[in-house]
Amino acid sequence: MKDSTSGLLRFPATAGFTVRADFDGGALSTNFGALLLSGVDRQTGLIERLSASFHDARHQSYIDHSVGALFRQRIYQTACGYVDGNGANTLRQDPMFKLALGRAPLSEGSDLASGPTFSRLENQSTRQDIYRLAKAFVEAFIASYATPPSVIVLDMDHSADRLMVSRNWLSTTVTTAATVTCHCFSLKASPGNSSPPFCVPASALPAGKMPLSSNAYY
Repeated sequence: MKDSTSGLLRFPATAGFTVRADFDGGALSTNFGALLLSGVDRQTGLIERLSASFHDARHQSYIDHSVGALFRQRIYQTACGYVDGNGANTLRQDPMFKLALGRAPLSEGSDLASGPTFSRLENQSTRQDIYRLAKAFVEAFIASYATPPSVIVLDMDHSADRLMVSRNWLSTTVTTAATVTCHCFSLKASPGNSSPPFCVPASALPAGKMPLSSNAYY
């Protein structure tokens, strides 16, 4: 900006203290939360599990950032409030995000990925990638138990899906819901037991769990 200044600002003394302001603070960041997320990630291994389920179709000769690093950067940024992928164009130089990804915080050669890199990666994803990512989430949840549960009940009505139904000139608001039961297999099962988890239709649920629409599988 034409009116900006990098000179020293002097303020009146207050309570016997001399007050000065300068702009030589160096590399500053307000994103310490990225380091906390990195610590949690190392404990849970969730992002490593997710990135391993994603097929990297990029040409390996032109890769500067691994899929794991891209997943971490994107997830950390989103969790810190930077939902737009274009925010990476600025945050790629943020010292806290660099530290969170194990890079030198003040080195220009250690900058993280830019917005276009995320755009290319996200646009190359396939239905198979999305399926494997969802499966990885389920596996991570089951693995969080010392003994995998035999059954997981998923109540799929976390938010109301309101439909306006017109019948006999009367408008009625209907809230749809779906509940399914998944039978889980231990992730530590023998190699010969490779049966995947499966779900039963909502119509087979116990009384009290019957949704309005009972003909769907999830």
